[in-house]
Amino acid sequence: MPARESLRGADVCDLAVRWRVAPEVIARLVVAADQFYEETRGTVQIISGYRTYDEQVRLGRAGRPAARDDLSTHRSCPATGVDVNIGTVPTRVQKAIWGRILRMNGLRWGGGSAPNEAGIPSDWQHVDMGPRALSQALLGYVVPVETGRPTGETARVGDRERPRLSIRTRTGTVRPASPRGRATITLVKAR
Repeated sequence: MPARESLRGADVCDLAVRWRVAPEVIARLVVAADQFYEETRGTVQIISGYRTYDEQVRLGRAGRPAARDDLSTHRSCPATGVDVNIGTVPTRVQKAIWGRILRMNGLRWGGGSAPNEAGIPSDWQHVDMGPRALSQALLGYVVPVETGRPTGETARVGDRERPRLSIRTRTGTVRPASPRGRATITLVKAR
């Protein structure tokens, strides 16, 4: 995993490649980091992007908030979840401002973790685009990589033709409908 680095004014493509995170997530984070700086003069650093299975398990065993492997937004490739640092000892107010800015930029704050009495999620350092299968489908990516099955079709992504995949999950099959991020989700009965 790379050393933590500042998001403010960062190059989206470089960060996306280095941290193995979806460019759309990084782009929104960079905008949010710039807005956070303008409002608080605080810097935002990315501290975790894509994780291997072993890294995910190790964090869970160490008592850190870590979703199950099949649910973690850090485990899809590219990842749609990141962890950030907004200062050595951020105040409740700084955390609340960060959360508001993230939501304004279409990001989910806390990864679905329970909020405390002040509305701060227990995993407040985590940022993603929503549940893994849905966020990946909306971005036109495949998750989890291990369960993707070729449909025999291709989709144009940038200047390349990519195989279109169908993903079977416990709740249904997610199939990206276009490389522009639209998706169809067909629910099927779990077997």
